[in-house]
Amino acid sequence: MSASSFPGVPAQTLFDLAEALASGRLAWPPSALSLRARGYSELVQVLLGGLTALQAVFPAPSGAAAALRLVGAERAAWERANDRRLDLVWSGPEAASQSRDTGIAVRELFADARRKVLLSTYNLGAPSVLAPLVERRRKDPAFEVRMFVNISDQLMRDWMTAGENPLAAFRRRFAERYWSGAPLPAVFYDPRALSRTKAAHLHAKCIIVDDEVALVTSANFSEAAQTDNIEAGVVVRDPRFASALSQQFEGLVARGLLEQAI
Repeated sequence: MSASSFPGVPAQTLFDLAEALASGRLAWPPSALSLRARGYSELVQVLLGGLTALQAVFPAPSGAAAALRLVGAERAAWERANDRRLDLVWSGPEAASQSRDTGIAVRELFADARRKVLLSTYNLGAPSVLAPLVERRRKDPAFEVRMFVNISDQLMRDWMTAGENPLAAFRRRFAERYWSGAPLPAVFYDPRALSRTKAAHLHAKCIIVDDEVALVTSANFSEAAQTDNIEAGVVVRDPRFASALSQQFEGLVARGLLEQAI
């Protein structure tokens, strides 16, 4: 049992749960209702998943409490190592030195990922930006990549062959140009972008690593956006924020509002 069993859960929450179990203030195993009553509504699902796994190993509350303290200590060590919670990320000309280059920040996030990366972008831009993830998937198919990409008639126009629809063009071009030689990631899109009546676009640009660190930025994945355009963003080292952002996307998938392209 490790902190990865409770993605996005702060150390203090794990310590609080351990104390509540040890003192008998929280029944073991806890229910979703009891977790919500303690103020953990945003974390209920991830907590239930981790606690269910914990119960299989520690059927008694005293053992579960001890295990949660160890998991909390591991998460606390990670939080201390990443105690600078916010970093300004910038592309293009700079007027000050307190910022990090967007391209460098993206590469570092990809390199630091242990289990998974979720990313969202309006357009795919340069294949070189995604190359580290392709190589990681080639070496480790268990490494999870989930992508949220805008797919529209306008963006796919140059990709479509005669008689090909935008979705088919995206699938073919993505496999050929962006993700050759490695297991494909899961890719989702907003079907409203293909609407003939009122098109809406998936315009969010962000990267979420291991449900612990997130980059939210105005920059797409093009080389120009990563280096030349004036783009602003922020890296947030906060598991609760990163997990909440990830759940926004996954919730849209669960509700059928975003559909899987690949």
